[in-house]
Amino acid sequence: MIYPKIQAVNVFDDYTPIIKFDNQQKKKYDITPLLEKEMFAPLKNQALFKTVQVEQGGYQRRFF
Repeated sequence: MIYPKIQAVNVFDDYTPIIKFDNQQKKKYDITPLLEKEMFAPLKNQALFKTVQVEQGGYQRRFF
């Protein structure tokens, strides 16, 4: 299976980033359920959440 690559991520204050893929699709994701998990809890900090970038290759996102 071939997965589309991520081209861009737009973040908003309500934790619903919009991801644009190389096949021209855009999808909105609600990540608020993930914030309850210990692993993702640091992203409750809006300043950190807004640092998201697309990793080289287009298959991952990262936060600084």
